[in-house]
Amino acid sequence: MLWATQRKKKRRERTLLRVRSFFIMAIASTLTQLEEVQAAITAVLNSQSYRIGDITYTRADLDKLSQREEMLLNRYNREQRGSSAVRVNFSDGI
Repeated sequence: MLWATQRKKKRRERTLLRVRSFFIMAIASTLTQLEEVQAAITAVLNSQSYRIGDITYTRADLDKLSQREEMLLNRYNREQRGSSAVRVNFSDGI
């Protein structure tokens, strides 16, 4: 019985470690995501579509990129304020 309890405890510790790693990775990547979205916005503003040979490529939707930028800016500002509360919102991403 003691062995089963220890095994459950170890499994719970590994799960918590994975969850913590996920949040650390998500927090560290907010600024990177923001920079990527801003670069995409700049590319869209410079030219919405371009052509290589016979193929025409259309860039991302500016409205969607602007919404994503606003969401990431809000998240980044919350992170910089050092909010101690961890709130998970799965509808946060666009």
